[in-house]
Formats: sequence, C-alpha cells, structure tokens
Amino acid sequence: MKKFYLPIVRFISSMGICAVLVFLMNSCDLFNAIDALNDYAEIINMYQDTDYDYAGYAGMGASEEPLDGTAYVLPAGVTISGIITGNGYDEYDEERGSGGLVQLSFIIKNARSTNVDVVFPQGLTTQNTTSEYQNGILAKQTSVTVPAQDSVYLHLLFYCLNVSAHASDASAIYNIGPITTIEAFKPLFEVCKNKKINIEQYGSKTDKYESASSLVQSIVWCITHGKTFKKSQIKDMLSLVDND
Repeated sequence: MKKFYLPIVRFISSMGICAVLVFLMNSCDLFNAIDALNDYAEIINMYQDTDYDYAGYAGMGASEEPLDGTAYVLPAGVTISGIITGNGYDEYDEERGSGGLVQLSFIIKNARSTNVDVVFPQGLTTQNTTSEYQNGILAKQTSVTVPAQDSVYLHLLFYCLNVSAHASDASAIYNIGPITTIEAFKPLFEVCKNKKINIEQYGSKTDKYESASSLVQSIVWCITHGKTFKKSQIKDMLSLVDND
C-alpha cells in the first residue's frame, strides 16, 4: 500500500514546487498552473522545513486527536449499514467526491417510501479508527440519490489530511467525521465549489480529473502544514481547472 514518507517529500521539494506537482500529477495538463504556483515561495520554504511544522489542527498533519467541527447528520430514515472500509473496490453502485488517497466504501440504506438525496457537504471529514491511516476531507459538496426502500453501495473519495500516514486500504475502518470549521480551508472551498473536481463530473478517472484532484491535494497538504492562502491565490493555482 502506498505511503508518503517525509524524506521523499523533502527530496522532491529540494527541486522546487514545480517538481513536487509534476511528481504528484504526472500530467502536462496544468503546466501553466504549476508556473503560477511557483510564485508562492512560502510553499517551497514550508516543504523544506526540516521540522515539518504542522498547523496543529486536530486530526490533521501529525495530530492523532479526533477531528473537530460541526456534527454531520444523515437525513431521517437514512442509515449507513455495516462498517465503512477504506478500500477502492471496483464493484460499487455509485462513485462520488474527489481525491483518492482516502477512499471509502459503504452501504447507505433508505427506509423511507420516497427517494432521498443524501448530501455530503464541502468540508465533511472522515476519521480513521487507528492513527496508521489518513483522515480525509471533501473539498466540494457531492450527493447521491438513494431509492425508496433500497440501498446504494457508495464509493466516496476524500483528500488526505495526514501526508505521512498510510493511504486507506481494505483493512482500514472509518467513521464519518464532522464538517470542518477551520478558517484556513475557506478560500479553497470558495473556489472549489465552482470548479470541476469531483469524479462524477468526469465519469471516470481521466487525465484532467487526476490533474485537478492532485493539485487540490497539494493545496490541502499546504494548509495542514500551516500555510494560509487568499482566495485570489487559490483561483490562480486552480486557474486551468475547468469551471462547472
């Protein structure tokens, strides 16, 4: 299972943020966006920090504390059946969200007599049950329709909040966490709500999807390391990601 080791990140960072993003995206689609990112010297300096000075947010970076935020509540009559596993099985009914290092698979049941749209809001987190695995966050709202008196096997993608922990796998067990209230994420969320970053907007893991989601992931890691951005900076960094 893939794991991001800090020495590897440090080695890549020594070549500059352009090389970091090429490593992460393996795509030429966003070279202009990479050039824009290169203007932010603070990002390079942060990745070169020997001590890896995380922001101190609970459950993010090096923190093993529970994630903070507003409780997430499913609609009345809707429940999650069984456990939530951190895997990437190919067989599921619906795939939603964006990211990929944290991939959840679970069954949503609807006991009501009408279809229900289950919304997973921007900023929703997922908490691993052991510190070995990464916690996750949604950068853009997504939803799935659960038919009346029926269930949906959902594959939900999140961005990683712990760069040095293991990516999710079939042995990892997760809980749906709170909706984050951390101010540093707000500029990212404001831009992402109008950007084409969710897998359901592409239909499959196309090169454009992989490039967009990898760029957002790099910004999320910057935030968990204590970097703050203005909305205008995020807009520049995501300028070549298609709008909705």
